[in-house]
Amino acid sequence: EKAEENRRELEDAKNSSFSRYADDEVINDRLKSRIRSGDPMAALLSSNSSRRNNNPNSFNAGQQAQQNNSKPVYKGPPPAPNRFGIQPGYRWDGIDRGSGFEKKYLEAQNTKKADSEERYKWSVSDM
Repeated sequence: EKAEENRRELEDAKNSSFSRYADDEVINDRLKSRIRSGDPMAALLSSNSSRRNNNPNSFNAGQQAQQNNSKPVYKGPPPAPNRFGIQPGYRWDGIDRGSGFEKKYLEAQNTKKADSEERYKWSVSDM
């Protein structure tokens, strides 16, 4: 069976062009299906391969597995916004021990944005 498959691949290679391009679907599929050592996703792909092949809407399979094995999440009152959108750790007690810089920074950004919108509205009000 393997010999027949190898012979078929050689026949396909003989009939195909010599040059290969980045958008060659056959080569891309072959490289994507190869399991490499040291790949952190290899265990997930091998365990979900049968489920993924049977389910056409399998693009959520990785997200579901990640939710099942994910780290704990903070479940308290919503934290104050920060400029990077970073969520607090699950052990955070809800007390903001910062210097107030984030609050001042976000207020300045919002003030600048509101002023620019107000200036724009004033400039086009007579049109």
